[in-house]
Amino acid sequence: WHPSDPSAFSLLRPWQQVFDMANWEPLMEKVLSRLDRSLADMPIKPDGQDLEPVKNLLAWRGVLPDDAIARVLDHSFFPSWHQALRSWLRMPTCVFDEVLEWYGGWKAELQVLR
Repeated sequence: WHPSDPSAFSLLRPWQQVFDMANWEPLMEKVLSRLDRSLADMPIKPDGQDLEPVKNLLAWRGVLPDDAIARVLDHSFFPSWHQALRSWLRMPTCVFDEVLEWYGGWKAELQVLR
C-alpha cells in the first residue's frame, strides 16, 4: 500500500470503532510508518513543492491520533523543512518576500492541525 492510495483509509475508517485499542494501535502504527516514510522521502523545495505526502498524512486526521500525526511531522517533515528554509535564507540572492510567501503557504497548509 502506498499513502497516495485512499483505499486503505476508506477500508479502515469504518473499523475504527469495532477494533479494540490492542488491535487497532498496531494496525495504525503500520499506516504511520508508511506515511512517515513518504514524508521522509519528500524533498522540500521552495520553487514548486509537491504537497501530496503532507495531504496524505493530514487525510488520516480523525483516524490517527493528533499526537501521532505530530510525531510524524516532527520526525520526517520539519527537519527537512527547516534545513530548506535555512539554506534559502543564507543565499545571497534570497528574496525575503518570496520566503514570507512560502512560509505563509506552509502555515496555511498545516493550519488544520490547530
